[in-house]
Amino acid sequence: MEPAAYSRSPLGTQFVLLTYAYQNGEIFTDSSLPLRDVRVKVSSASLAYGRTFGLAGRQASIGFFLPYLKGRASGTVFEERQEVTRSGQGDARVRFTSNLIGSPALSSKEFAAYKPRTVVGVSITIIVPTGQYEAVRLVNLGSNRWAFSRNWDCRNRQGDGPWKWRPGPGCLRPTRIFSAAHGVSRND
Repeated sequence: MEPAAYSRSPLGTQFVLLTYAYQNGEIFTDSSLPLRDVRVKVSSASLAYGRTFGLAGRQASIGFFLPYLKGRASGTVFEERQEVTRSGQGDARVRFTSNLIGSPALSSKEFAAYKPRTVVGVSITIIVPTGQYEAVRLVNLGSNRWAFSRNWDCRNRQGDGPWKWRPGPGCLRPTRIFSAAHGVSRND
């Protein structure tokens, strides 16, 4: 949702992002479904906002993401050629991130003087079912279900900490370890 979610930032740093994406191509479907030759063209614009703050002496942030989508899908459904166009709001996202190690909550002045170290952060993203959804439609912009993603990230700065990757003499590279778990609610 915001660039470098686990990167260090001074308290009160704000992110405002406006993004646009265009995608088109074929969709692979389960062969047991009565769908063939499915193609989509989708444009999406998104607005995101994030802000850092201090939590128990560590850097934390919260971010909000609101997508708007417009697209066309075509394909053969039950041996009949179909085409549909949809336009509207997609599912909103909210993400909370906290750096647990190596990223104390710092003012701008303190941040400028701080020497970077290994950072370990955690986050949870909640996908809120705010997008357009109608159960009778085959193509929807929303998912009609809550979804959750829990992540952790360990990032080592060049030459810092016990992990040093040296592909050649005198060459240090940052090391990063990342893990995620995802879950969804029922789609009634």
